[in-house]
Amino acid sequence: LVVERVEGEAQLREYLGYIKQQSNELKGLLAKKETTMAAGKVEAIRAIPDKQKLTEAFKVMSYEDRVAFRDTMEGQVAELQSMLGEQSNELAGIKEFLESDPVATYTGFVGKKRLPLTSLLVKGKWPETITVKQATMLKMGKEVSPAVIKNGRVSWEYVTDELADHFGMTEQQLIDHIEQIALFKQKEVDLAILIGSAEG
Repeated sequence: LVVERVEGEAQLREYLGYIKQQSNELKGLLAKKETTMAAGKVEAIRAIPDKQKLTEAFKVMSYEDRVAFRDTMEGQVAELQSMLGEQSNELAGIKEFLESDPVATYTGFVGKKRLPLTSLLVKGKWPETITVKQATMLKMGKEVSPAVIKNGRVSWEYVTDELADHFGMTEQQLIDHIEQIALFKQKEVDLAILIGSAEG
């Protein structure tokens, strides 16, 4: 019986350590606000010891140990729920911003395709030059002067002023705003994946 009790306590300590490790991993993901989510890490959050193993461990545990174990589990669950609640609120705020911000909701034609302004970004950054079709989009459909076209491309400085004026911004403010919108869009996806996986 003593051997069984020792094995049960060791198993309990292993479970508690595992749960703490998974909680810390989730904290790290939320604190760093990573832009990519590893499905394996998110899945691990739900990998709580199965009922049969817990039942076996409880049989050889003292009353005090069982109370301590339950308190630890309840604390971990409450902490995770609190963090997920914060992320849910943040996700709701991002959605509201993307659905109401004039720059975020603006679309224009690049050729025959209607696209958002974030489609002009290259790896999340504003490019030094753009295509003639993209320049036409920035000019809100107006023709691009042949004088500013070099090798089929246009420097953004020649075609961004009208759209910036339209939004009541300087050209640099508009560019910074578009880049920020792209970050919010990526964050929206990441948070949706994290919350959906953790709750699922």
